[in-house]
Amino acid sequence: IQWRPVLLFCLGAFPSAIIGSRVFVELPAKMVMKGIGFFLLIILIFRYFKIQYKIPVKWFIACGLIVGFLSAIVGSAGPIGAMAFLSLNLAPAAYVASEAVTAVVMHLTKSVVYGQNSLLPPGDLQTGVVLGLAMVLGSWTGRKFIKQIDAQLFKSFIDILILILAISLFF
Repeated sequence: IQWRPVLLFCLGAFPSAIIGSRVFVELPAKMVMKGIGFFLLIILIFRYFKIQYKIPVKWFIACGLIVGFLSAIVGSAGPIGAMAFLSLNLAPAAYVASEAVTAVVMHLTKSVVYGQNSLLPPGDLQTGVVLGLAMVLGSWTGRKFIKQIDAQLFKSFIDILILILAISLFF
């Protein structure tokens, strides 16, 4: 886990996830999702044409603010956070571990706020806990395989997944 970018990201993501959760029901989710899809396509074009972008670690508070807020509104904005962490050129295992920590912080924060505002029924909370534990177990189990994957192949795989997600956000 790369603690400095993770902590800076969470400093932004924590409060914005709370704010985003509070305004969740008021915003047009379809429009926000299409905007995220468009943004992801632009970033992938940058990566494809090897237009270098590196997000300075000190900007990770702003990245966390954006991702935390959007995550609370549309459920997940993980691909935007992924683009930030990919810009650090981390080893695959460090990338997955760092992203996992930020996801846990954001999803726990949202769950508490949703629960306090009666937007999260107890049955859904139990399902979320089980899915969260599965995510952690999957990340922990997958680390053995990730360490064996070539870093460039891993980045290409992530790009393909983000492309599929970006396209799906338009529908």
